[in-house]
Amino acid sequence: MGLWSERFWLPYNETWENVPSKYGFAYPGSRDFLPAIPIAVAFLAVRFLLERFVFTPIGRLGGLKGIARWRVQPGSVDGGPSSPQPSPQPSPQPNPRSEDFAVCRHTKLAKFNECCVKCVFYVSLFFAGTWVMWGKKWLWEPSLCWDQYPFHEIPKDVRWYYLVEMGLYVSLLVAQGFDTKRKDFWIEFTHHILTLGLLSLSFLCGATRCGAIVILLHDAADGPLLAGKAWKYLEKERMALVSFVLFVLIWISSRLILYPALIIVPAMVAYWEHMDLTATGHGGIIFFISLLWGLLFIQLYWTYCIGAVIHRMLSSSEAKDVRSDTEEETDDEDGGQEKKEL
Repeated sequence: MGLWSERFWLPYNETWENVPSKYGFAYPGSRDFLPAIPIAVAFLAVRFLLERFVFTPIGRLGGLKGIARWRVQPGSVDGGPSSPQPSPQPSPQPNPRSEDFAVCRHTKLAKFNECCVKCVFYVSLFFAGTWVMWGKKWLWEPSLCWDQYPFHEIPKDVRWYYLVEMGLYVSLLVAQGFDTKRKDFWIEFTHHILTLGLLSLSFLCGATRCGAIVILLHDAADGPLLAGKAWKYLEKERMALVSFVLFVLIWISSRLILYPALIIVPAMVAYWEHMDLTATGHGGIIFFISLLWGLLFIQLYWTYCIGAVIHRMLSSSEAKDVRSDTEEETDDEDGGQEKKEL
């Protein structure tokens, strides 16, 4: 049985070919994903422009110094404190695997830019998604997400909302290659892959009502989190605390309460009460439910990380991000003093 087997996705006696004539619409094809590629490129271009012409000047005004750069550690073949004169012969090429040689350092300014740009993207898409779905009945009655599933035509505004979201997550996957490496790098990478998988499959198989609500709920908390980290880099502790409290409230309400209540529970109820378990075509909803549970487990892990931050805030005067960078910071002005990120 292939991936697009009608026995897996469609009810008995239904085929992909008779959907247009019987229901008046056709499911999207793989070519309908193509606009997401230039959209991802556009996100990367906008990110570059915002970092260079907006947030870098703001960061410098706030006292942040330096950009991501390469520096040579003491004791390298190029000389150190014990080698006042350079060697007259060409130096051997440094081994990138050795800690004695050049390593990429990300300064606070680079991290500040990263947080600000992502904050702008997530907040913009949250309000865009709210505007797109505000008048949709299935936003207020989640049970309609599975009514007559999978025969749901995708409205044009929801289609473009999907494509823009897919473009964003593709750009985030690409950007992970040069963003600051964090302890949860692979968790975040897996989250992006799961999100893209959910978006792609729901887009192709008529589950866009559920998928659109999932994305809207996930975008809600990211803005305050990133804003709080940006304030932290600027050492605006009060604003950082306000943003963090707002983030925790939105996180709990959107991802731990509304997400299971509006998405997972209706999907489970629809499966057990409204589908003939002896018929074909219910494999698709089982697959979507599995993806939804996968996202929930990742969110529970991140909730644990948030709890660790709150515990540190209550037990000490300062809190360190448990998703902290795997690399230390450098001060670009004095040429070598390194500090741990708060």
